Amino acid sequence: MARLHRLISVHEFPQSLPRAILTGEACLWCLAPINGTAVDLGLSDDLPLAGCEPCYSARLAWYVSWYDWHEHYQRCVPCQQRRTCYVGHGRRILHEQTTGPADKPQPTCFTCQDPLLRAEIRAAALAQPDHRRPPLQLRPRWMPDRKGDRSVSSPLRPITYWNGMPVPFITAWTKEAVPPQPLAVIHGRGGSGLGFRDEEAHIDRHYGVPWVRMPAVRGGRSDFAAVHALRQRQAMSRLLCQICGGPTVGTRPDERTLFLTGAAGGRPITPGEQTTAPPVHAVCARLAVQKCPPLRDHGWAAALVGYAPTWGVAGQIHHPRTLEALGGDVSQVPFTDERGIRWVLATRLVITLEEVTPVTDLDVLAERELELVRVSR
Repeated sequence: MARLHRLISVHEFPQSLPRAILTGEACLWCLAPINGTAVDLGLSDDLPLAGCEPCYSARLAWYVSWYDWHEHYQRCVPCQQRRTCYVGHGRRILHEQTTGPADKPQPTCFTCQDPLLRAEIRAAALAQPDHRRPPLQLRPRWMPDRKGDRSVSSPLRPITYWNGMPVPFITAWTKEAVPPQPLAVIHGRGGSGLGFRDEEAHIDRHYGVPWVRMPAVRGGRSDFAAVHALRQRQAMSRLLCQICGGPTVGTRPDERTLFLTGAAGGRPITPGEQTTAPPVHAVCARLAVQKCPPLRDHGWAAALVGYAPTWGVAGQIHHPRTLEALGGDVSQVPFTDERGIRWVLATRLVITLEEVTPVTDLDVLAERELELVRVSR
């Protein structure tokens, strides 16, 4: 609340300040006489500004409803994919209902400055991660770090190389070896399940499942056969490119996302298929099929996907009593398996690929993607 109060106090100034406002006798926004319910904006003793309770409450509701919408958008894959999400739409409507009482103008896109139409899909975004500026809205493409800064607008990120080979964003390194896991039985409202003896739920548990602990320091040499659990989950949940780590949402005019998998024998990607492989940029996919020996020598399959909901996790299942790992292979467990999901230590997030269109020519997609990036600058 202190941060929201500061946002209102610092950023909600009208263009003109009559004498009654400067002396603290009238509301900063509506000029109504100040009474006992007024809110002290607390800027300084020399400038005793205050706001009446209705005006302050309206602006507070505008900020609170926006941050509720923003928090949901950051965690909701359908919202980021511009799919139907009734929760996200409801929070946006609640925010729009506060625009009039808070005396806010019609929103404009942060990146292109054009007005946002009421029926247009939009995203809640921040100009800075430290929340020192008022909230913003934009068309959900990629967002520059600073207003007017087009140098960072490209979704493509520099790729890491090791010994002349490109290293995917999700690849683990030798300095990221998995340490011993202090596993324990955790008792909660829904019953017992796997956890850690010193568990911090907001760090160790995601999607209601404990995730393997491992460092994220990218050093030593790259282990192409290993996948880093944290970066894989980030790439899946945020639809980041598995090669460069840049965003893939909104990089195509048709709003679909490209996925690339190994395909021995030329087996195509089919609708309803589960995968632990995050999406990929077309440019990065073209590089991968040229440089990655398994893809180059044994075949690959690519597809444009319209919808990729989360399905479950992949990880090691543990015995409920002894906590010993059951089998040596990684098992895929759906979120609908309420019993099995309780005893898995997750290492990867699994999604389902829907609305699939097979792709055979990555060169065409890559050139279109590069042209789109050039136009956006």
